[in-house]
Amino acid sequence: MNNKKQQQKINQEAGVTLVEVMIVCAIMSILSVFLVLLSKVSQTAQDVEFTSSGVHTDAKVTMQRIAQKVREAITRGTYPVDCDNNQDHCEFVIPSNSGDIHSGTKIITIQHDNANNRVTMQVDNGSEEVIGRNISSLTFICTPPDSECKEDGTIITIALTGSKSSQAGRTMISTLTSEVVLRN
Repeated sequence: MNNKKQQQKINQEAGVTLVEVMIVCAIMSILSVFLVLLSKVSQTAQDVEFTSSGVHTDAKVTMQRIAQKVREAITRGTYPVDCDNNQDHCEFVIPSNSGDIHSGTKIITIQHDNANNRVTMQVDNGSEEVIGRNISSLTFICTPPDSECKEDGTIITIALTGSKSSQAGRTMISTLTSEVVLRN
């Protein structure tokens, strides 16, 4: 009989009570909620960083393309760079082939398209080429302000702002400014 009592006592202690199962389930639920929240925060941070990086890259590439074209501008004689101060467009003339003005010229117009948040370049009043996306503003400023932008040493300041909303609903902004000294 002693053997039977010992056997019953072992069987009673070997089981798991309902309270113990509920405690384990509660702990697992809390841990799973924490992991889901951690995953969401991580995804949001990744989305924000990806969007921010993309906006900055778009702005930087657009700025480089605009500055390159303005550097090519001819400023001699009757070829002024037409950048009305604090305006979103600029018109200038560049040589047609490899810097030789005698082989012909091209009229370049760079402007901001507010409706589509992009920057376009038009050559000789032909078709437009998009040279920058996600650009919310573009400004050209000629220094000194009274100059006609046709003298060597005149500075064209280009300021642009890129912006884009992330999937998380946050707007990422990147602002760049570049100064181009006209020389020809």
